[in-house]
Amino acid sequence: MEIIPNSNDLLQYYLYRGSKTKQFKIRKILYYFIIPIMVIFYGVYNFCITDDNLYLIIFTIIGVLAFILLPKYLKNSYERHYKNFINNNFGNLINKNEIIEIMDDKIINKNSISESNINISEIKYLIELKNNYLISINGAVSLILPKNIESKNIVEIIKQKNNLNIVDDTKWKW
Repeated sequence: MEIIPNSNDLLQYYLYRGSKTKQFKIRKILYYFIIPIMVIFYGVYNFCITDDNLYLIIFTIIGVLAFILLPKYLKNSYERHYKNFINNNFGNLINKNEIIEIMDDKIINKNSISESNINISEIKYLIELKNNYLISINGAVSLILPKNIESKNIVEIIKQKNNLNIVDDTKWKW
């Protein structure tokens, strides 16, 4: 199977992987809820101490704005980070042919720089996203296949040979 990796596929992979980390989940709770609630609480606290409505109004407005804007900021900062990471580390592989073949119990991945042999028995996860399949060798390394008939056949072969389930994350979105 011949594929041409693009930066959008890599970006979706890294955003997906990043969204599953503990650090991202903690930041999400912090940016979505804790910071806005703390700002509003500070306004209520100052109102109780000074009896001045101005503190309550200002900090409530800031809290509501934080509730609206901080989640967007978090998502944009992750996207910028991963786009820079992809451009710096994979710029020479993007939009260049890559060949993926399945031999008896190995997957051979060839690109313009290297060739790798992956034992099918080393594959830990098969993940189906909306536009891609992720073949995860371990937590850090994955093959990204665009969804088509050939890639579905490859995933089915791996599934049967390694007795794995396909994790259905087609509803995942960034």
